[in-house]
Formats: sequence, structure tokens, C-alpha cells
Amino acid sequence: MNHDRAKPARVFAGVQLDEHAVSNIKAKFLPLLGRDIMGVADELEQKDRQDFDDAVLSAFGLDIPREHIYGSLRGLVEIRLTAND
Repeated sequence: MNHDRAKPARVFAGVQLDEHAVSNIKAKFLPLLGRDIMGVADELEQKDRQDFDDAVLSAFGLDIPREHIYGSLRGLVEIRLTAND
């Protein structure tokens, strides 16, 4: 990675989530436990996965659109798959 293009990372060390946020994250994670894990592209299309990710983003107060994160993740997976060929 080019260090000139790198963006500062957010650090969440010591962040305390309120009880509602923790409960919401746990509730949104439960449906994921009841099914098989899928490949990245398929996983990101699942409503239960999207709901969980939205709960985490909301709990940490991140105003990054989920689709922006998903697009970046898809791009990184594509790079990794291409590098393995």
C-alpha cells in the first residue's frame, strides 16, 4: 500500500458501548449463528448480515455508509483472488 494514500485508522480501544447498543449487536448477531457462513460476496447480500453490520456501525457512531465499506471489501477480495491466480 502506498503510504501517501493511506488514511488514518480509527482506534476504538477503551470504547464503552451502552447496554442498548450491546444488546442490539447481540440480537442482530444471533441469526448469523443459525446459518452457514457464505463467501464474502454472498454474505454481504444477506439481510441478517446487513442488519448486524448496521448495528455495529450505529453502536460505534460511524457515519460510513455500509455500501461504501462493502464496496471496499469486495475490491480487496478481488485483489486477493487475482493475486492468488
